[in-house]
Amino acid sequence: MKISVRFLFFAILTLYLTRSVAAQSPPSPSFSIAISAVQNTAKAGSEIKITALLKNVSEHDLGIARTTGGHRADSFYTLEVRDQSGNLTPKTVLRREIEEHGTANGEIVLLGGSVFTHTLKPNKILEGGIVVTNSHDLSKPGRYTIQCQRFDEETKTIVKSNKLTMTVTP
Repeated sequence: MKISVRFLFFAILTLYLTRSVAAQSPPSPSFSIAISAVQNTAKAGSEIKITALLKNVSEHDLGIARTTGGHRADSFYTLEVRDQSGNLTPKTVLRREIEEHGTANGEIVLLGGSVFTHTLKPNKILEGGIVVTNSHDLSKPGRYTIQCQRFDEETKTIVKSNKLTMTVTP
C-alpha cells in the first residue's frame, strides 16, 4: 500500500509541476519582423536605410499602426544599434529631442504623417522603410549591428528582428 500511495503522490506532483511550467511559457507572437538593407556598406555621414518586413504569423487579422507618409516605419520600431565592440551607438540630437519632449526644434514631431490602423491578414507582409541615421549616430567608420523590435499588443511581448551587419567606410 505504501508504494501505491507514494506513486500516486509523485504522479500528482509531476502533473502539477508540468502544468505550472507550461503555463509560464511566453505566448507565441502574432507577428515576425525581418530586416534587410539594399547595401550593407555605406559612407560615413550618408543616410542609412533599412527595410522592415512585418509578417502576420497568427491565424486572424491584426490591426497594425502605420502612417500616411508612405512607407516610413521609423515611428513604430525601436532600433538597437551596436558598434563592433558591442556598445550601443549614441542617439542623434533629433531622436533625443523627440524622446524627451515629443518635439524637434520646438515643433511637435510625428515622423511620416498621420497615424491609422492597417488590417493585416494572416500570412501577409507589411513593408516599411526605416532611416537608421535619423535616430542613431553612425558617423564613425566601423561595423555596426542593427536589430529592430516592436511591441506586440496582442501577446504583450516584444518581438525582435534578425540582426543586420552594416559597414560604414570613411
